[in-house]
Amino acid sequence: KMSYVKLRKDAESQFKGSVFIEFVEQADADKLVANKELKFTPESDPLMILSRNDYFKSKNQNVKQEKNVKREMQMGGTYEGKHEVPEHVEYEKGKILKISGLEGVETSREDMKTLFEGHAVSWVTFNKGDPEACIRFEGSAQEALDKVRVDEKFMLSGKEASTVVLDGEEEEAYWKKSAHEKAEFFNKKNRKRKFDGGRGGRGRGRGKRYRRD
Repeated sequence: KMSYVKLRKDAESQFKGSVFIEFVEQADADKLVANKELKFTPESDPLMILSRNDYFKSKNQNVKQEKNVKREMQMGGTYEGKHEVPEHVEYEKGKILKISGLEGVETSREDMKTLFEGHAVSWVTFNKGDPEACIRFEGSAQEALDKVRVDEKFMLSGKEASTVVLDGEEEEAYWKKSAHEKAEFFNKKNRKRKFDGGRGGRGRGRGKRYRRD
């Protein structure tokens, strides 16, 4: 028996795609968490269900890490703790647009940002020569796509390309890869900082010899 249900919403009161549920009996909550095959619809992917403790453990880890990074950057340094990718990556659905069929198309990240100017592009994953690209939006990827289509076609740098808004396992894989690359980036910076610092320390200890006349 459920005692409380809350739909999670963003700052604009838009549903974020997840809910908080409280049960009268702990056994009922445990039973739901243990159900790894539960789906919203028969065609959808299994739901991600976390206990209250597991959810806030993951949430607090992300918040703490972000605060440490921000504090170190404000002080002109880099965060020296090890950045780890949480087991469960939290994200808002429907924000990633994948563009395919870019083989031989002369385009760039700047071209994509220009095409979607005014539609709050937050990140573009693409290098020249790649066959596909992913664009992350602050809002709905589908709404941004609909506004730039011409006669129901998506045109980029004068060429027609295929598009799809990521969902399901592919969307989750994108966010996990993004979190992993972010962690690797900061860890690499930390390793470089420690290496440079150690090398500098040895250099400072040598001193210089001066000739007496």
